[in-house]
Formats: sequence, structure tokens, C-alpha cells
Amino acid sequence: MKKLLVVFASLFFLSACSSTKSMAVFTFDARTQDVALEDVVLVAADDEVYLQPTFQLFAIEKLDGGPEEPIKGAVINLYDEDKEWLYSFNIGENQEGVLDTRTTPLDGDLVGKVLKSKNIKAGKKLVIEFIYEKDLVEIKEEVVVEL
Repeated sequence: MKKLLVVFASLFFLSACSSTKSMAVFTFDARTQDVALEDVVLVAADDEVYLQPTFQLFAIEKLDGGPEEPIKGAVINLYDEDKEWLYSFNIGENQEGVLDTRTTPLDGDLVGKVLKSKNIKAGKKLVIEFIYEKDLVEIKEEVVVEL
């Protein structure tokens, strides 16, 4: 329900900006073993892509209760399928010392970002690169989602 509301809000916002352009709305989630990125909404219109700033990024809590240090921050890089960079963001720990934007909303621009790309279309792929530190080792993982 939340994703549907965000999609309609994005469409309404962008309809005034691009009444002569065709638009496509994409929503996706991506996760690694340790970090999850959820509720990402992209609205593509020709060579521009609007990134809705309502996504959530959080560390996945292990149920086995091991002595593992919690993930405290992550860098997320978005690339199109040609590996052309679209956007990057770095989010650190919240007040409890854990990466979790569900309890501490993202600071900054609430309007969202407009990115330049002609490769955000149905059937194309998007590459999400997660970079974070786990047990004092830097981890880089890529997740590919199809739009």
C-alpha cells in the first residue's frame, strides 16, 4: 500500500513537469546478506529519471544471535546496465549505532533527485552496488534488478 501511494504521488508530482513526455514508473527492492534497500521508486521520462527519496536502507539483523558487529553504514551506487553511474549516497548509523533509516528518516532533500539517463526503461537492468564494512573488512556486492 505504501509503495502504491508513493507511486501515485510521484506521478502526480511529475505530471506537471513533463506533460508532453511519456513516463514509466519502476519500484524495486535489493538486498545482500547484510544490507537491504527497499521501496525505491524511479520515474523515467525520456532522458531524465526522478528518484523518490522515500526509500529505506537498513542492516539485516541476524537471528542466530552471533557475536557479529552490526553494520553501521553503507554506500550505495546506482548504475544503469551499461555501468554508467547514476547516483550515489552514503548513509551512516542512527542513534542506536546501527544502519536503519526505518527509525531515523533520511535527512536532506525531501523533493528527490532528477538524474540523467536514457537507459532506464522497461526490460533494462539496473545495478546496485553496496559497499559496507563488516567485522573490519570492506564488502562490495552488486545486485542486478530488471526494470
